[in-house]
Amino acid sequence: MGLVVPKVAGGALLLLGLMSVVGVIRHNGWTCTNIHASEQLVIAGTIGYVCLIALSWLWHGLDPAAGQALGRHARLLLLVPIFLFLRRIDNLAAVWWFGLYAGTVAAGLYAWWFVITGQLGDFESRVGGSTNPIYFGGLALMMTFMCLPRIIDRGLPRWERWLAAVGIVGGVSASLLSGSRGAWLAALPLLVLCAIFFRFSHKKAFLLGLGVMFFVLTIGLALLPKVDMDQRMLAVVQEISDFVDGRITEGGVAERLGMWRITVGALAENVWLGPGASAFEMAVQAAVFKGEALPVLLRYRHPHNQFLSALLYAGIPGLVSLILLFALPMRRFWLLHKGRLENVDQIAWAGLVAVCMLAVMAMTESVFERNIGVVWFSLTVGVTLALITSERRRQLTKATQLAALESHPESH
Repeated sequence: MGLVVPKVAGGALLLLGLMSVVGVIRHNGWTCTNIHASEQLVIAGTIGYVCLIALSWLWHGLDPAAGQALGRHARLLLLVPIFLFLRRIDNLAAVWWFGLYAGTVAAGLYAWWFVITGQLGDFESRVGGSTNPIYFGGLALMMTFMCLPRIIDRGLPRWERWLAAVGIVGGVSASLLSGSRGAWLAALPLLVLCAIFFRFSHKKAFLLGLGVMFFVLTIGLALLPKVDMDQRMLAVVQEISDFVDGRITEGGVAERLGMWRITVGALAENVWLGPGASAFEMAVQAAVFKGEALPVLLRYRHPHNQFLSALLYAGIPGLVSLILLFALPMRRFWLLHKGRLENVDQIAWAGLVAVCMLAVMAMTESVFERNIGVVWFSLTVGVTLALITSERRRQLTKATQLAALESHPESH
């Protein structure tokens, strides 16, 4: 419901984080015993990234802009206690899956209501939910991909598979109606990754059919009269062409290209340690004063690219640390793709989708410059890592008990 109801996602992170801190302290759960080495690396990578942001704040003379960034980035640390606490609790997987179904269905219903009734928001007819169209569309698509393997899981009840299918329709609808384009860069790679990830547990025909189904659904919804994603995609080509030809034009893509060009110029002064968080705004002001950029760029305080933001804050070390922040959980989730515990690999897939989608969004949006990006990264990574441990333990315990019953039937 975090995509539709304001403050729900942020409140959930803070509440869950507080509960987790208290729970971990009570059970002395701060030690990393019985934690997989790849999960320890995720914890270390998260702490290391936040510490580097803190060091950059100190290095650049307690820059107020860097201080605000540190306050946002510090919330990433909540994924650590969330993981350490929830991994001890069994039978949470069902809550996770039904939360995803409810979220995608609610996002789809809200998006169609918004468009059909002619609502107008801060971005005119684009659906933004409780945030803005970029995050609403990107996160809805992320949740959609999380649900994909559920509809071909023959071990699930038919009604649940249908519920997952309805959620997929809702999620795709919400993303298309938002007009958000950046997240769709991940769609085709994720479909290919899905086929590779589940090749050991599902037949190739099912995986191929899943990809075809998603493609047909997307095209069918995109052709509906109320959906203008095709026009927005064509605008991307035009804006890129104008930028290459040296023409300064307005538009989301053109503005980003302009900001990236200005940022690269600012980084040339100190790429190793970064020029500091305030360097972007000063560089934009200088470019506008010289007539090299449109005044509309003055309203932005970050370059709409998290990788460039990391370079501004902490230079090359910041970029490397950010890449590790994404790559280390990806590696942990990927290690489970050959597993035989089906619900475990589906949870791992959900975590992999979350990190991949947010990493792709980070190419066209500074995802950690807004609270919502920090909130969803912390929640999805922390919760999926924990669910992998608890669900794996539950299934292995069940398998051990069944094996014991079969080997000693006379005692029962």
